[in-house]
Amino acid sequence: MFKTNSIDSARKLFDCIENPTIEISGKIKEIRPLLDTEFWPDAVPDGLIVKTEEQAKLRARSILYAYNMVGIPNTSESISDQMLDYGCGDGNTVLCAKEMGIDAYGYDIKPHSNWGTDNNAFTTDLANIRGRIFKHILIYDVLDHVTKEQAIDILTNVKKSCDSNTTISLRVHPWLSRHGAHTYYKINKAYAHLFLNEEELAVATNENVTKIYRPMRYYEELINTSGLKVVKLDIIRRPIEPFFKNAMILEKIKEITGSTGSSSDEWIDTVLSMEFIDYKLSI
Repeated sequence: MFKTNSIDSARKLFDCIENPTIEISGKIKEIRPLLDTEFWPDAVPDGLIVKTEEQAKLRARSILYAYNMVGIPNTSESISDQMLDYGCGDGNTVLCAKEMGIDAYGYDIKPHSNWGTDNNAFTTDLANIRGRIFKHILIYDVLDHVTKEQAIDILTNVKKSCDSNTTISLRVHPWLSRHGAHTYYKINKAYAHLFLNEEELAVATNENVTKIYRPMRYYEELINTSGLKVVKLDIIRRPIEPFFKNAMILEKIKEITGSTGSSSDEWIDTVLSMEFIDYKLSI
């Protein structure tokens, strides 16, 4: 077992990566065994992984504030008009919004037990949304879990519930981000999903994820095709660790992403450092 507090052990580990004939606790001939060592950086700090219902509610509240759906509590600006969470999942954001006095609604393709049986704020029927205009529409970590055609349909459907005063908050979660496939609940290792085969990925996550290797180009195409306009763009970044710039690992990442040429190192740095991308859209 490699010890992270040993400088000598660290040097031997990277010697082993560069020269797989060196034997340390067995021969390391591939990258995969490194996932089992303490040297591989975490995808998400353990304290930020939502594990309880209370944490889920706190996360929902933070989303409402982050996207300006509520203002400062106890002021006249704290209440929004109608809000739609498109792809609301467990519905915590909608339920939290309603507790705060917001006229909130949620749509998803399938019902969740968390919605409650008598709550008319949720629907799985698009007909219940069509014809209604919302002041704020949230699409949070949805487009990366559907096909390209479905993603365009989602944005097109959302557009029908907008007028000139509607703000659309779109958060996307690129496949190439350090936690892009949500495998951290079972394998909390940064970019681990890039090194898993299809069978392993199916075991490590319950999410359907679209593998997009040119994310900015892809999202721009979705938005432009739907006829929406970008009002604001924010890219949330976290620099990739030196661990992933080791020659053996970096070359494998280049192979996976199809990155070649003299500028490929810079491109890898740029794209893999993206954690989330936030768009503010309008019609």
